[in-house]
Amino acid sequence: MIFDTIENGSTENFLKDSSALKEALNWIRSLGQDPEEGTHYLRGEEMYGMIQSYETKDRSDRLWESHRKYVDLQYCLSGGEVIDWEKIEKLTPDGDYMADKDAILYQKTETPSVSLIMQPGRYALLFPEDGHRPGVIDGAHPGTKKVVVKIALNLLQGE
Repeated sequence: MIFDTIENGSTENFLKDSSALKEALNWIRSLGQDPEEGTHYLRGEEMYGMIQSYETKDRSDRLWESHRKYVDLQYCLSGGEVIDWEKIEKLTPDGDYMADKDAILYQKTETPSVSLIMQPGRYALLFPEDGHRPGVIDGAHPGTKKVVVKIALNLLQGE
């Protein structure tokens, strides 16, 4: 997991060998103040961004998840939320892997190892080993507008 701000060039310099990550961050930077919601294909199914708004909820009403084929780059456009993070080894699966959604859900737990406070300009890069619970209310905003860029692992592994 990587947690940073879009303005911080040092993390991006660390990731400079990844053209897919650079492309995703540059695409996010190119978005206006209030981009239209929906799915935007950057490299077809291998890399696409979903712009979405939703009300955040209490931690007890949100589910843990992880992915096997994609890395999530979650970026806060406006409002705010908490994304809880935990290693998947510490979570208990709640059903089988859903290949059509590239997701496995986990049983609810109240206490995460880390809570990422998402505010405008901040992003989290979440890998397959990163269990995450997005959409948790941050106590200051009723909801969030965000971008989730799905980046296929093969784009990162082939670079």
